Amino acid sequence: MASLQSQNGFSGDVSFSLVSPPAGFTLSGGPYRLESGEAVDVPLFLQVDPSVEPGSYSLVVQAASGSSLKTATLQVQVASRTGRLALGIFFQGAPAGAQGYVVVSGPGGTYTLTQSQVLSLAPGIYTITAYSVSVDGVPYDPSPPGGTVEVVAGGQASFTVTYTPRSGGGAP
Repeated sequence: MASLQSQNGFSGDVSFSLVSPPAGFTLSGGPYRLESGEAVDVPLFLQVDPSVEPGSYSLVVQAASGSSLKTATLQVQVASRTGRLALGIFFQGAPAGAQGYVVVSGPGGTYTLTQSQVLSLAPGIYTITAYSVSVDGVPYDPSPPGGTVEVVAGGQASFTVTYTPRSGGGAP
């Protein structure tokens, strides 16, 4: 919102723009007609491109009508749009390079992982399902076999799956 107030009998159209904005910021709204003696609040819309890195930005907003210019500095905080999920896949008693089979699914899509990895994901609840695998003919079972985890924007969640040899052997 921008507050406009006519001064000294001014009436006319007032337009708004950003002065030398960083890449990825766009201001829309207006122009707005201001009548003599009038005071109004007018809506302005700031669009932030998804490519803009999280952080704090100073933006200069300019109101113009003819040769009359006014500026104001606006502080904007851009938050992360994604969160991270650190998924650990570990083996007990398996040779180096053993691979698990873990599926992560949720609002950001479905991912199949075979080794520990950190994923950058859209916020939401993710279901993790770990499947038994065979390493050099030996069956390994995951613990836990699955679960859910919440990924929040700007945060990091973690989930660990540990594979152990199946007692008594048998096919996975």
